[in-house]
Formats: sequence, structure tokens, C-alpha cells
Amino acid sequence: MTPTEAPATEPPSRHRWKRKV
Repeated sequence: MTPTEAPATEPPSRHRWKRKV
């Protein structure tokens, strides 16, 4: 699983998940 596919539960617009985690 790639880091970009990790937040599958969150919309692409929230790609800021990396800063959340």
C-alpha cells in the first residue's frame, strides 16, 4: 500500500493527512 493510498477513507482534497499523522 502506497502512502498516498493509505488515507483511502479521506478525500483527495485532504491529502494533508501526512501532516496529521
